[in-house]
Amino acid sequence: MKFSRAAALAALILFTGLACGRSDPERARESPAAKAAPGLWQKAVEIYRANRDWYPEKAAIVSEVRNGSNKFLSLTEMFLTLRPGGPARLDRSLRNGVDTTAKTRSKAKVRDLLEGIADGENNPFAISMSDSPFDPDRQEAVSVTPREGTKVLRGRSCRLFDFSFSSGLKKGGRRVTWLGQAWLEDQSGMPVELAFSISPMPGKIRSAKMVYRYETEPGPCVVKEMAITGTGRFLFIKRHFKGTTTFSQYRRAPSAAVKR
Repeated sequence: MKFSRAAALAALILFTGLACGRSDPERARESPAAKAAPGLWQKAVEIYRANRDWYPEKAAIVSEVRNGSNKFLSLTEMFLTLRPGGPARLDRSLRNGVDTTAKTRSKAKVRDLLEGIADGENNPFAISMSDSPFDPDRQEAVSVTPREGTKVLRGRSCRLFDFSFSSGLKKGGRRVTWLGQAWLEDQSGMPVELAFSISPMPGKIRSAKMVYRYETEPGPCVVKEMAITGTGRFLFIKRHFKGTTTFSQYRRAPSAAVKR
């Protein structure tokens, strides 16, 4: 059984790079984005600062691929153990319900994917969990526009912000721009959901939309689920793909715990 190229590429787009960044409070306070929306957006930045050193120990990836006529082709499931600064471990994988763990672990491109989750450099277009429009160190690269009105998402009254974010350069790659919308709780500023696309797209991807859903229950404010839907061409054949990754068992990075 072949490991789906579409599933592998979707995973690379979403799940590369789990390292935490540095903080720079003064730069965040003086940033254009903070001045443009000094209320809720700045609260979201401070929430990110307080929670940035939490990381998930477990990730469950479910990727579905369909052909150009939307006919089902494959369902790939991967269950990973994540370690900050080290390669992820593939605990189990299935393809169309059949266990493929041993075969998947033996494939070079899967090993590259697992290593890439740690170093973030195997795909110059990868989206990293350490990239965020709420990062206090990166607010000079963010432009935000607050919208009128509120909307209830997952039981919380939220305000909408349009945003663009120019993420950091990857090794050997080009700058990637996020363009989308952020929903923040209208009193606390807590991030509830991000929906965005990126430019430029990886070579085989023609369109893709990413959605981050944040944990809204008591505890650290962290990404609970990441989803992607899109289309691409693989060996000149059109494919539709969608994938969801659910993160769990969050822990504070050991170095951060020592500092505190």
